[in-house]
Amino acid sequence: MGVYIALLRGVNLGGHRKVPMAELRALAQELGYARVRTYIQSGNLIFQSDKAARALQGELERAIAGRFGCDVPVAIRTPGEIEAVLREAPFEDADGAVVYVFFAVEEPAAQRVREIPQALPSTEDECRAAASHVYVRYHHGVHLSPLSNTWLERRLGVPLTARSISTVRRLLEMAR
Repeated sequence: MGVYIALLRGVNLGGHRKVPMAELRALAQELGYARVRTYIQSGNLIFQSDKAARALQGELERAIAGRFGCDVPVAIRTPGEIEAVLREAPFEDADGAVVYVFFAVEEPAAQRVREIPQALPSTEDECRAAASHVYVRYHHGVHLSPLSNTWLERRLGVPLTARSISTVRRLLEMAR
């Protein structure tokens, strides 16, 4: 049985796309997932299943739409994939800067990933794109930067869901 981390995009923000974590856990258990846990209110689900990640993604997206009445893209990662994201992280939180990882719900075209450095708006923030995720180091806060989830999604052509690097570390700890 494999361990998975599901990252829901854009839930419980400003009263939109309400997905209570207790109800999400119950839904995952109804789907037959084992050792189900959630972390904070931003849509992080850790569980075990015999199914493949791609099947789980579609199943969770359909179940969430049916239960909560909203379309929520879901990125699924294994602990090994999260370990690689952390190991390859080019930035650390330091000097007031904070690092976020934007996880792609589906893998973007390689050409779009290669074009990110040339497309960056003028900013002190730093950005590095990988095949299935993007690292951003914000020097003056997430909300003051032009490197938003929306900007990155437009450039990559796929939905993304962001987590702080500290949340990513905690999710990996919980998955172990």
